[in-house]
Amino acid sequence: MAARRWQATGFELQSELRRADILRAFEQFDGGVRPERFGTSVNWTVLHPVSGEPYPAKAIFALATGQSNKDINTRPARRTLAALGFELLKFEEPYKANAEGGWSEAELVAAAEIYANRWEAWRRGDSVNKAAYRREALAGALAARSQSSFERCMQNIAAIVTEDFGLPKLPGYQPLGKVGAGTRVTLAQAFAEALGLHDDDETFSVRVAHAQAALLDQPSGPPPLGRKAPIRSTRQAETFVRDARVAAWVLHQANGRCEGCASLAPFTRPNGSPYLEIHHIHRLADDGPDMVDNTVALCPNCHRRAHFGEHAEHFAAALKTVAVKRAESTR
Repeated sequence: MAARRWQATGFELQSELRRADILRAFEQFDGGVRPERFGTSVNWTVLHPVSGEPYPAKAIFALATGQSNKDINTRPARRTLAALGFELLKFEEPYKANAEGGWSEAELVAAAEIYANRWEAWRRGDSVNKAAYRREALAGALAARSQSSFERCMQNIAAIVTEDFGLPKLPGYQPLGKVGAGTRVTLAQAFAEALGLHDDDETFSVRVAHAQAALLDQPSGPPPLGRKAPIRSTRQAETFVRDARVAAWVLHQANGRCEGCASLAPFTRPNGSPYLEIHHIHRLADDGPDMVDNTVALCPNCHRRAHFGEHAEHFAAALKTVAVKRAESTR
């Protein structure tokens, strides 16, 4: 989609409008506020000064001035925005602004696939040229995006990769987790599909939690389409060969009681042994040791609490104390 940049200087402000009013309008738009008679097909966009993302210029100006979208004269609005120091972008074909005022779903999917391809190359040991990938992306599927906007999106994906999937981030991108719930779900889904990742229970639960948060924004929307033929994952995943002796020792020391809540195991296995689950306090995926002072035996409820509880950090600290004391008392 062809576009050209336009930034003017030297215009007289037509009102008492301030730069802070425009910045506040960006925040309103991100929060779902729309001016009366707002349409999503626009030619002129105004770029956010921090993220570089395009927003409908008339809509932002209308929100800042409290007017209806149809009452805005585009030319004076552009001049005022430019005089306040904002950069504008004109598309030769109408640009479809999505409901969040940022990236379209197709753009988010393309960005996630770009990151996934680079991530996979890096994991293979190949050299990754960030500049080359960026140039290719901005010349193709993400032609409507600025360099800063592209970089910010890569940082958002880095946060999703580490927080939602527990995978190492691509070097060079500091995770930036401040991303809308709906956008996060789209990026996570696209990244997983691009790599054919297998969802274990923990990873899938994290993604479901984000999807639930996104659903709160549009509770009356249509149900998701889903897939009649779910995507199959045939790629190899990195796993750990855990020491069975460590797990057996911890279970023996627990003596049928959960080390999180001290309750008896909820049921017994067919062989008569109490059912408790092994939990590593410092995750093996995060370089935690497979040793008795990092391992506890938990009931299913406490195991879920350790991974997904509201105060998981405090619970982890308490479990660590239990594991260390137990290990020291048996030496």
